[in-house]
Parts: sequence; structure tokens; C-alpha cells
Amino acid sequence: MNEYLLKEGFGLTETSSLADSLYLVLAGRVSDRKMGICFNWQTGYRFSVANCYELVNQLSVGWPDHSGNESYPIPKCWHSPDLLWEGKQLELRQSLMSYMLGQLVEYRESL
Repeated sequence: MNEYLLKEGFGLTETSSLADSLYLVLAGRVSDRKMGICFNWQTGYRFSVANCYELVNQLSVGWPDHSGNESYPIPKCWHSPDLLWEGKQLELRQSLMSYMLGQLVEYRESL
């Protein structure tokens, strides 16, 4: 179970909303392809989370491909930031979102 979600008091409704909106981004509903997961998860689907970056930081702990950078768990795409949602960068984002979705579902089922 994710201790951060428990400590922050995320309930069943909010956790379900987070999981549902993350699933939509994972399924390809990306509102701005030049922006990363947080922008597309938070802004694109208008749910209220005080700090999406902290949420991603906490939910990405243990993800096998983590970059080691708490602020940016996906290795940066230095050659072209326009390719965040293509090729290897897309694969990494999908993998991370799947992992975080699993964390949310596991937490929700523990409530």
C-alpha cells in the first residue's frame, strides 16, 4: 500500500478519480504532446490535486526504469522535447503510468 496516499488521506472517491483520469492519459488522451505526464494528467482532466509532481514522485517509487531523479522519473529526451509521446519516450511514459495506475488500484482496494 502506498504510504503517501494514506498519509495524505486520499479516499476512495478521490483515488478512483485519479486512477480514471490517469487511465485516460495512458489510453492516449494527451491534451498537449509537448508536455509531460503531470500536465496532461492534472490540467487535461481538471481534477484537483495540490501537487501533481509530488504525487508522481511518490507513486513512481519502485518503478524499474526510474531515472533516479525524484523530480523527473523518466529519463529526459534531450535530442527533441517534441518527442515526449513517441518512440522510447512514449514507451517509458506508458510503463510509468501503468505502474502508477497499479499503485492507485492497490491502494484503492485496500480502503
